[in-house]
Amino acid sequence: MTRIDAKYLALDLGATKFAYCLSSDVSLPRSTRIELPLLGDPDREFASIADELGQHALSFQGTAVICVAPSVDDAGYVTSWPNRPYWRNFPLVARFEELLRCPVRCIGDGEAAALADAGDDRGRAYVSLHFGTGIGGAIVINREIVRFGPLNAELGHIIVDPSGAHCKCGKRGCLQAEWQALRTADVPLDGFLSKLALMISNLAQVLPACHITLGGRLLEARQDATDCVRREVNAILDCSEWTPAIRSSAFGSNAPLAGALREAVKLGAFGA
Repeated sequence: MTRIDAKYLALDLGATKFAYCLSSDVSLPRSTRIELPLLGDPDREFASIADELGQHALSFQGTAVICVAPSVDDAGYVTSWPNRPYWRNFPLVARFEELLRCPVRCIGDGEAAALADAGDDRGRAYVSLHFGTGIGGAIVINREIVRFGPLNAELGHIIVDPSGAHCKCGKRGCLQAEWQALRTADVPLDGFLSKLALMISNLAQVLPACHITLGGRLLEARQDATDCVRREVNAILDCSEWTPAIRSSAFGSNAPLAGALREAVKLGAFGA
Protein backbone atom coordinates (compact mmCIF):
# COMPACT_ATOMS: atom_id res chain seq x y z
CA MET A 1 0.00 0.00 0.00
CA THR A 2 1.35 3.43 -0.98
CA ARG A 3 1.35 6.14 1.66
CA ILE A 4 0.71 9.67 0.40
CA ASP A 5 1.52 12.63 2.65
CA ALA A 6 -0.23 15.86 1.71
CA LYS A 7 -1.98 18.74 3.43
CA TYR A 8 -5.22 18.94 1.50
CA LEU A 9 -7.63 16.48 -0.07
CA ALA A 10 -10.21 17.42 -2.72
CA LEU A 11 -12.75 15.10 -4.31
CA ASP A 12 -15.15 15.44 -7.22
CA LEU A 13 -18.29 13.30 -7.34
CA GLY A 14 -19.66 13.91 -10.84
CA ALA A 15 -22.54 12.47 -12.79
CA THR A 16 -20.44 9.76 -14.43
CA LYS A 17 -16.97 10.02 -12.88
CA PHE A 18 -15.22 10.31 -9.54
CA ALA A 19 -11.90 12.11 -9.14
CA TYR A 20 -9.63 13.15 -6.31
CA CYS A 21 -6.27 14.79 -5.67
CA LEU A 22 -3.95 15.55 -2.77
CA SER A 23 -1.83 18.68 -2.63
CA SER A 24 0.23 20.83 -0.29
CA ASP A 25 -1.27 24.09 -1.68
CA VAL A 26 -3.88 25.38 -4.15
CA SER A 27 -1.85 24.15 -7.12
CA LEU A 28 -3.86 21.39 -8.79
CA PRO A 29 -1.65 18.34 -9.28
CA ARG A 30 -2.48 15.47 -11.57
CA SER A 31 -5.74 13.95 -10.41
CA THR A 32 -6.90 10.35 -10.24
CA ARG A 33 -10.17 9.73 -12.09
CA ILE A 34 -12.38 6.63 -12.32
CA GLU A 35 -15.67 5.83 -14.00
CA LEU A 36 -18.55 5.66 -11.53
CA PRO A 37 -20.64 2.63 -12.50
CA LEU A 38 -24.42 2.72 -12.77
CA LEU A 39 -25.47 -0.26 -10.64
CA GLY A 40 -28.84 0.93 -9.30
CA ASP A 41 -27.58 0.68 -5.71
CA PRO A 42 -25.83 3.54 -3.84
CA ASP A 43 -23.98 1.19 -1.50
CA ARG A 44 -22.45 -0.76 -4.37
CA GLU A 45 -21.59 2.40 -6.29
CA PHE A 46 -20.03 4.01 -3.20
CA ALA A 47 -18.03 0.81 -2.72
CA SER A 48 -16.25 1.48 -6.02
CA ILE A 49 -15.14 4.86 -4.61
CA ALA A 50 -14.05 3.24 -1.35
CA ASP A 51 -12.06 0.62 -3.24
CA GLU A 52 -10.20 3.33 -5.17
CA LEU A 53 -9.40 5.44 -2.11
CA GLY A 54 -8.59 2.33 -0.11
CA GLN A 55 -5.60 1.64 -2.33
CA HIS A 56 -3.77 4.43 -0.49
CA ALA A 57 -3.24 5.29 3.16
CA LEU A 58 -4.27 8.90 2.81
CA SER A 59 -2.50 11.13 5.32
CA PHE A 60 -3.34 14.85 5.32
CA GLN A 61 -4.34 17.73 7.58
CA GLY A 62 -7.62 19.53 7.87
CA THR A 63 -10.94 18.94 6.18
CA ALA A 64 -11.59 17.05 2.96
CA VAL A 65 -13.78 18.97 0.50
CA ILE A 66 -15.91 17.16 -2.02
CA CYS A 67 -17.65 18.94 -4.89
CA VAL A 68 -20.83 17.11 -5.74
CA ALA A 69 -23.19 16.73 -8.67
CA PRO A 70 -26.08 15.59 -6.39
CA SER A 71 -27.82 18.00 -4.03
CA VAL A 72 -26.87 17.42 -0.39
CA ASP A 73 -28.69 18.86 2.64
CA ASP A 74 -27.10 20.39 5.74
CA ALA A 75 -27.12 16.99 7.47
CA GLY A 76 -25.09 15.46 4.64
CA TYR A 77 -27.86 13.40 3.01
CA VAL A 78 -28.46 13.33 -0.73
CA THR A 79 -31.73 15.08 -1.51
CA SER A 80 -31.72 14.64 -5.29
CA TRP A 81 -29.54 13.36 -8.10
CA PRO A 82 -31.28 13.29 -11.51
CA ASN A 83 -28.88 10.72 -12.95
CA ARG A 84 -29.05 8.47 -9.89
CA PRO A 85 -32.41 9.03 -8.14
CA TYR A 86 -31.93 5.94 -5.96
CA TRP A 87 -29.20 7.82 -4.03
CA ARG A 88 -31.91 9.93 -2.33
CA ASN A 89 -31.44 9.92 1.49
CA PHE A 90 -27.99 8.32 1.18
CA PRO A 91 -25.79 9.60 4.08
CA LEU A 92 -23.03 10.83 1.79
CA VAL A 93 -21.03 12.95 4.23
CA ALA A 94 -21.14 10.38 7.03
CA ARG A 95 -19.97 7.62 4.69
CA PHE A 96 -17.06 9.72 3.45
CA GLU A 97 -16.10 10.72 6.98
CA GLU A 98 -16.12 7.08 8.02
CA LEU A 99 -14.00 6.15 5.02
CA LEU A 100 -11.50 9.03 5.25
CA ARG A 101 -11.49 9.41 9.05
CA CYS A 102 -11.65 13.19 8.84
CA PRO A 103 -14.27 15.97 8.59
CA VAL A 104 -15.84 16.34 5.13
CA ARG A 105 -17.47 19.40 3.62
CA CYS A 106 -19.64 19.45 0.48
CA ILE A 107 -19.85 22.13 -2.17
CA GLY A 108 -21.82 22.10 -5.43
CA ASP A 109 -19.80 21.30 -8.53
CA GLY A 110 -20.84 24.56 -10.22
CA GLU A 111 -19.85 26.54 -7.14
CA ALA A 112 -16.50 24.78 -6.98
CA ALA A 113 -15.80 25.53 -10.65
CA ALA A 114 -16.68 29.19 -10.05
CA LEU A 115 -14.25 29.46 -7.14
CA ALA A 116 -11.47 28.02 -9.29
CA ASP A 117 -12.20 30.34 -12.21
CA ALA A 118 -12.44 33.47 -10.02
CA GLY A 119 -9.19 32.71 -8.22
CA ASP A 120 -7.92 35.36 -5.82
CA ASP A 121 -9.29 38.37 -7.68
CA ARG A 122 -11.48 40.80 -5.77
CA GLY A 123 -13.71 43.76 -6.44
CA ARG A 124 -15.76 42.40 -9.34
CA ALA A 125 -18.40 39.77 -9.99
CA TYR A 126 -17.42 36.49 -11.60
CA VAL A 127 -19.97 34.22 -13.24
CA SER A 128 -18.96 30.68 -14.07
CA LEU A 129 -20.87 28.28 -16.34
CA HIS A 130 -19.43 24.77 -16.37
CA PHE A 131 -20.88 22.39 -18.96
CA GLY A 132 -20.89 18.70 -18.08
CA THR A 133 -23.74 16.20 -18.04
CA GLY A 134 -25.74 19.21 -16.85
CA ILE A 135 -24.72 22.83 -16.29
CA GLY A 136 -23.17 23.99 -13.05
CA GLY A 137 -23.06 27.71 -12.43
CA ALA A 138 -22.39 30.20 -9.67
CA ILE A 139 -21.59 33.84 -8.98
CA VAL A 140 -18.45 34.72 -7.01
CA ILE A 141 -17.59 38.09 -5.47
CA ASN A 142 -14.46 38.57 -3.37
CA ARG A 143 -13.71 34.83 -3.41
CA GLU A 144 -17.10 33.96 -1.91
CA ILE A 145 -20.11 32.29 -3.52
CA VAL A 146 -23.05 34.69 -3.72
CA ARG A 147 -26.12 33.15 -2.12
CA PHE A 148 -29.56 34.65 -1.74
CA GLY A 149 -30.48 33.62 1.77
CA PRO A 150 -30.64 29.81 1.77
CA LEU A 151 -30.89 29.71 -2.05
CA ASN A 152 -28.17 29.40 -4.66
CA ALA A 153 -28.44 30.98 -8.09
CA GLU A 154 -29.75 28.32 -10.52
CA LEU A 155 -27.97 29.68 -13.58
CA GLY A 156 -28.47 26.48 -15.54
CA HIS A 157 -32.23 26.81 -15.19
CA ILE A 158 -32.62 30.31 -16.59
CA ILE A 159 -35.11 30.07 -19.47
CA VAL A 160 -33.57 30.91 -22.85
CA ASP A 161 -36.35 29.56 -25.13
CA PRO A 162 -39.94 29.32 -23.81
CA SER A 163 -40.83 26.91 -26.63
CA GLY A 164 -37.64 24.88 -26.25
CA ALA A 165 -36.82 21.47 -24.81
CA HIS A 166 -38.45 20.18 -21.62
CA CYS A 167 -36.27 19.95 -18.53
CA LYS A 168 -36.41 17.61 -15.55
CA CYS A 169 -36.77 20.70 -13.36
CA GLY A 170 -40.31 21.04 -14.75
CA LYS A 171 -39.70 24.09 -16.92
CA ARG A 172 -39.27 24.32 -20.66
CA GLY A 173 -36.40 25.85 -22.58
CA CYS A 174 -34.01 26.46 -19.69
CA LEU A 175 -30.32 26.55 -20.57
CA GLN A 176 -29.66 23.07 -19.19
CA ALA A 177 -32.51 21.53 -21.20
CA GLU A 178 -31.18 23.18 -24.36
CA TRP A 179 -27.66 21.92 -23.57
CA GLN A 180 -28.88 18.36 -23.14
CA ALA A 181 -30.88 18.65 -26.37
CA LEU A 182 -27.71 19.80 -28.11
CA ARG A 183 -25.83 16.75 -26.83
CA THR A 184 -28.50 14.46 -28.32
CA ALA A 185 -28.38 16.42 -31.61
CA ASP A 186 -31.91 17.78 -31.17
CA VAL A 187 -30.75 21.40 -31.46
CA PRO A 188 -27.85 22.85 -33.53
CA LEU A 189 -24.70 24.14 -31.83
CA ASP A 190 -24.93 27.59 -33.43
CA GLY A 191 -28.48 27.99 -32.14
CA PHE A 192 -27.43 26.98 -28.64
CA LEU A 193 -24.54 29.45 -28.63
CA SER A 194 -26.91 32.24 -29.66
CA LYS A 195 -29.25 31.38 -26.75
CA LEU A 196 -26.28 31.31 -24.39
CA ALA A 197 -25.17 34.73 -25.66
CA LEU A 198 -28.65 36.14 -25.05
CA MET A 199 -28.68 34.77 -21.51
CA ILE A 200 -25.24 36.27 -20.79
CA SER A 201 -26.37 39.62 -22.20
CA ASN A 202 -29.32 39.60 -19.79
CA LEU A 203 -27.06 38.68 -16.87
CA ALA A 204 -24.90 41.68 -17.74
CA GLN A 205 -27.85 43.97 -17.02
CA VAL A 206 -27.80 42.71 -13.43
CA LEU A 207 -24.02 42.33 -13.06
CA PRO A 208 -22.54 45.03 -15.32
CA ALA A 209 -18.96 44.58 -16.52
CA CYS A 210 -18.72 41.20 -14.79
CA HIS A 211 -16.31 38.46 -15.84
CA ILE A 212 -17.90 35.31 -17.25
CA THR A 213 -16.07 32.02 -17.65
CA LEU A 214 -17.21 29.14 -19.86
CA GLY A 215 -15.78 25.70 -19.25
CA GLY A 216 -16.22 21.94 -19.50
CA ARG A 217 -17.62 20.05 -22.45
CA LEU A 218 -18.83 23.12 -24.34
CA LEU A 219 -15.23 23.82 -25.29
CA GLU A 220 -14.79 20.20 -26.34
CA ALA A 221 -17.82 20.50 -28.60
CA ARG A 222 -16.34 23.57 -30.28
CA GLN A 223 -12.95 25.08 -29.53
CA ASP A 224 -13.99 28.59 -30.60
CA ALA A 225 -17.27 28.50 -28.64
CA THR A 226 -16.12 31.24 -26.27
CA ASP A 227 -15.13 33.51 -29.17
CA CYS A 228 -18.50 32.92 -30.86
CA VAL A 229 -20.43 33.79 -27.70
CA ARG A 230 -18.26 36.85 -27.07
CA ARG A 231 -18.92 38.22 -30.57
CA GLU A 232 -22.67 37.79 -30.20
CA VAL A 233 -22.73 39.39 -26.74
CA ASN A 234 -20.68 42.33 -28.01
CA ALA A 235 -23.14 42.78 -30.86
CA ILE A 236 -26.19 42.63 -28.55
CA LEU A 237 -24.76 45.08 -26.00
CA ASP A 238 -22.94 47.21 -28.62
CA CYS A 239 -19.69 46.97 -26.62
CA SER A 240 -21.11 49.24 -23.93
CA GLU A 241 -19.93 49.68 -20.36
CA TRP A 242 -22.30 46.83 -19.48
CA THR A 243 -20.46 44.33 -21.67
CA PRO A 244 -18.92 41.48 -19.66
CA ALA A 245 -15.47 40.04 -20.21
CA ILE A 246 -15.93 36.48 -21.46
CA ARG A 247 -13.17 33.87 -21.34
CA SER A 248 -12.59 30.14 -21.33
CA SER A 249 -11.81 28.36 -18.08
CA ALA A 250 -8.11 27.67 -17.59
CA PHE A 251 -8.95 24.43 -15.76
CA GLY A 252 -11.03 22.61 -18.36
CA SER A 253 -12.91 19.64 -16.94
CA ASN A 254 -10.82 19.90 -13.74
CA ALA A 255 -12.40 23.20 -12.65
CA PRO A 256 -14.71 21.64 -9.99
CA LEU A 257 -11.82 19.69 -8.48
CA ALA A 258 -9.59 22.79 -8.52
CA GLY A 259 -12.31 24.73 -6.70
CA ALA A 260 -12.74 22.01 -4.09
CA LEU A 261 -9.00 22.15 -3.47
CA ARG A 262 -9.14 25.94 -2.99
CA GLU A 263 -11.96 25.46 -0.48
CA ALA A 264 -9.95 22.81 1.40
CA VAL A 265 -6.98 25.19 1.63
CA LYS A 266 -9.24 28.00 2.88
CA LEU A 267 -10.75 25.75 5.55
CA GLY A 268 -7.25 24.72 6.58
CA ALA A 269 -6.17 28.36 6.92
CA PHE A 270 -9.10 29.10 9.24
CA GLY A 271 -8.73 25.85 11.16
CA ALA A 272 -12.19 24.62 10.10
